[in-house]
Amino acid sequence: MKNLKIVFQKDNKKIIEFKPRLFKLVLVETDNMYFKKWIRFLLAYIYGSKFYYLLENDDVVGYLMIEKGNKWRYDFASSNDIIAGPIFIKSQYRGKKYSELLLRIGLEYYNKEYNYQKAFAYIWRTNIASNKLFLKVGFSIVAQLKVRKISRRIFISDQNQMYQLFELKV
Repeated sequence: MKNLKIVFQKDNKKIIEFKPRLFKLVLVETDNMYFKKWIRFLLAYIYGSKFYYLLENDDVVGYLMIEKGNKWRYDFASSNDIIAGPIFIKSQYRGKKYSELLLRIGLEYYNKEYNYQKAFAYIWRTNIASNKLFLKVGFSIVAQLKVRKISRRIFISDQNQMYQLFELKV
């Protein structure tokens, strides 16, 4: 497949890069593709996104999506920035540090190719595992975010919100 590239391989693990197409937004459905997620992936496709899939013995363990920043959707990100996430690991593989490997390799490889200035992520405040992961990898919490329901536009808010904005300066 021409839109697949192996970016990391060690022992029985490999990470492949997948560039979505309009009628194939994801390589493999690993979790529920509810409407809001489908809209998010469609918007990410429009502005430029890539998925990084972690495989163990050729079984898909999980994925990380990275998209280019854009002012229309993210008022805090320029076109020189990226948005990391969502990141998903299948339940049977959790607790094995696979999300950390996937996030580190995905960010490193994406930076080699596109040389971004900052990486951002927005995460539910109650998602403790993801909050810890992004902090461990070097991100800092810099703001609270509000997400518009229909447009999925995301902007900084001075009020206590459901999402936190994480930033990693390169």
